[in-house]
Amino acid sequence: MATTRTGDTTVLDAGPAPPPDVCLHVLRSSAHGCWFDRGGRGGHSLLLVDPDQLLREPDGIWEALRAEGGAAAGGPWGFAGGWAGYLSYEATLPLLGLEPARRPPHPVAMLAHYPSALVIDHGRGRAWAVGRGRAGAQSAGTWRSRLERARHHAPPLPARPAPAPRVLYAGPSPAIHAAQVREVQRWIRAGDSFVANLTYRLKLERLADPAGAYAALRAQQRAPYGTLIHDGPCWVLCASPELLVRRRGVRACTRPIKGTRGHSVEDAAALAVDPKERAELTMIVDLERNDLGRVASTGSVRVRELFSVERHPGLCHLVATVEADVPGPAGTLLAALLPGGSVTGAPKRRTVSLLVGLETDARGVYTGTIGWCDDGGDMEWNIAIRTLVTTPVGSMYGTGGGITAESDPTREYLETRLKAQSVLRALGVVLA
Repeated sequence: MATTRTGDTTVLDAGPAPPPDVCLHVLRSSAHGCWFDRGGRGGHSLLLVDPDQLLREPDGIWEALRAEGGAAAGGPWGFAGGWAGYLSYEATLPLLGLEPARRPPHPVAMLAHYPSALVIDHGRGRAWAVGRGRAGAQSAGTWRSRLERARHHAPPLPARPAPAPRVLYAGPSPAIHAAQVREVQRWIRAGDSFVANLTYRLKLERLADPAGAYAALRAQQRAPYGTLIHDGPCWVLCASPELLVRRRGVRACTRPIKGTRGHSVEDAAALAVDPKERAELTMIVDLERNDLGRVASTGSVRVRELFSVERHPGLCHLVATVEADVPGPAGTLLAALLPGGSVTGAPKRRTVSLLVGLETDARGVYTGTIGWCDDGGDMEWNIAIRTLVTTPVGSMYGTGGGITAESDPTREYLETRLKAQSVLRALGVVLA
């Protein structure tokens, strides 16, 4: 098999692209790992296991990320070794000078350093092991034997997902949620907020087979920023359609989503002209422009796309794209955008401080971010929506939506259920 080197980066041909059952077997067989699953659009997926460092405290994580950016050449597929994991919503609040009122029932953050990665090139149908430096080259070399074992020992994916987890708490009643919506609208009338992303959690039994559940989820969703994280007893299943930030070289972009409808042509047409959704997206785009502008090169921020309708399985969304040139450490850029404006509201700090008092439990990974930073400074982080976290004590799934002065409480509640059902149905869960 071919071996090439570019600078200090090693690229090894690892054979045909592994199927999902092999990827899941590799994760199950490891103590920690991530699968950045990008096959739905013919892109490049990343499979990461066996980290050489593991961080769980936000302070240490920010110190590590602020040390990245420019010390090494970028990986040939964006990543050739670096940091990957998640930051919960609560882990991002100190960036606004706020302290979380509650902690989630899982680590508030997890970031691991991986010296190598398996890159799955879906366009070519090939896999490549990549690593940077001597340790990365050695680690990349182990991928060949790891894949060979997995191809022989991976059990086939089940024809059906494991038994559906029982719903322990289905979220607030429509009346309670409507009262919260009206409270947010009082903030807006008082001038404290323009738009606020109100959320709640559903609680379920723990998943009997998290990897199998993710296989069932991806079979239906194939989300653009889908990810499976295995962190010991904690698994994170994410089918996010939303990009928080991607950077290649110095060019960074963010793609905020606001507005959700069903998947029909009529739904998409109605969403495209809905004045409430367009106003909401406009406010969030202004917020994202400001966040990027604080760290971008002067004059480089621009809105490349506005009010585009993006269709996903079962849903469509209104999307914008904001770009800028942002040199410097990865952590500086990431911190400027967190927590993401589309899942907070505007103005960000004041709105978040009010939401912390109104929402009744911790958000956890939901509305935080999941992603990676290459040691050379390239990165890709999503907004962790459509996300379920399962631990030995149970599972948690978050849902919500943006509230404006024009919001109708009944319609807002139904939108939260639509978002939840789009993922939970794949796990066999049907909401009342």
